[in-house]
Amino acid sequence: MTSRTKSNLTSQVWEEAPKESPMAKAHEQRRQRAIDSYLAGDPIEDLCRALACSKSWLYQWRDRSLATDLSWSAARSRRPRTTPTKTPQRIAQVVVALRQALAQHGKDCGAASIQQALAQQGREPVPSQRTI
Repeated sequence: MTSRTKSNLTSQVWEEAPKESPMAKAHEQRRQRAIDSYLAGDPIEDLCRALACSKSWLYQWRDRSLATDLSWSAARSRRPRTTPTKTPQRIAQVVVALRQALAQHGKDCGAASIQQALAQQGREPVPSQRTI
């Protein structure tokens, strides 16, 4: 890993930090200073050299600043909004309750037993043994 790659990875981690952190606030202020200098007419090459950033970084924040959103300088999460493969909470609760009930009765409470019991109860969908 080169020092340039390492610094890029580090800056990405900082940009994803919670907004309350001092580091996130510093990055937000850096973005605002960069855009203020850009709008003041400073040459892009000089600006990027002084800030140790790329032109694409500057253009990205310029485009976001032109949007009507007032929080344009805040970092945006890259986390997906949904997790379609995640087991629904209600199914997880049923599996846990069924396992506890099987254990109390002294029966096998492995994944295969739980899957079979769910099928006998008519629960749909029955999760795979690996999921259980």
